[in-house]
Amino acid sequence: MRRIHSGYSVSMVFDEDAIRRMFRTEYGTYERMHRLTRICMGGILILLALLTDLPVAAKAVCMLAGCWMITGKDFHSQMQAERVLAQRHGAPGTVSYVFNGAGIYGDGRKIFGYQEVDRLVEDEAYFYIFKNRQNAVMIPKAAVKDRGFSQFLEEQTGRKWQENTGLLWMDKKILARMIQDKAARWIGR
Repeated sequence: MRRIHSGYSVSMVFDEDAIRRMFRTEYGTYERMHRLTRICMGGILILLALLTDLPVAAKAVCMLAGCWMITGKDFHSQMQAERVLAQRHGAPGTVSYVFNGAGIYGDGRKIFGYQEVDRLVEDEAYFYIFKNRQNAVMIPKAAVKDRGFSQFLEEQTGRKWQENTGLLWMDKKILARMIQDKAARWIGR
């Protein structure tokens, strides 16, 4: 990443790992309630298998389905990533981003403005700037030498960075956001 007069510029290579990570992060960010529901349903199925007098075949089905629901937590994101990778035939793509006072640009065209940013998410390797579920910008942390970049985005968007954490590390704010997301999707139908 290099600092330019009015902002920052950086290139992002979208290889197989980056694409899989992007979909996993999108799913983990916007579908936490769905994941939590799947885990609870999986637990209920396992308890049905262990604690009821169902026939052995039904117990086996409940146990298998319950285990799959708990362990297959991001199956949906894996399927989306594989679809995109198949369309690209494994070829990596590179996008050059510019972050300036007017917004976020990719390969010379405006992607979205800062007022449109819904969430700023980070994990150990990347920054993710989400406009919504379908539109996001992904930046490798290794390319960001200037620590002012994350602060610049917070100031421009009015949002705070949130870590892409698992369900075990949820707090009240994350739970409230999960409920808010679910309600917005339900009302939007």
